[in-house]
Amino acid sequence: RGAHHCSTCQRCVADFDHHCGVFGRCVAGSGWRGNMKYFVGIIAAGYAGGGTAGAALVVGAIECGRRAWWGTWTNAMVFGLGAYAGLAAAAWVVVTACQCVGAFYDCVESRLRPPARVPARVFEMA
Repeated sequence: RGAHHCSTCQRCVADFDHHCGVFGRCVAGSGWRGNMKYFVGIIAAGYAGGGTAGAALVVGAIECGRRAWWGTWTNAMVFGLGAYAGLAAAAWVVVTACQCVGAFYDCVESRLRPPARVPARVFEMA
């Protein structure tokens, strides 16, 4: 197994995948080892939430086409889910922008900083 030095944590991590700026720790492991299973679970939950919101919007739009537009509970649900989807999309854009800015900052900082001495120890991600 290989180890990789994380320039953000300043640690060597076995089966390193990436450093997560959202959670502030390294994501490591292969298959279901380490904390990779939790990372995959979070990503799957995000896709499931987006799929659920999309399906609810489609069903709501179909129902709105069958009835009068104003004054039904279906319309309130469509507006509410539309607002939820809009906020989720805006949050995704903000998080992605922060990740890009953080990665750019790390890249510039690592080029300007002299190489640090790294202790010769490897941490297992359990």
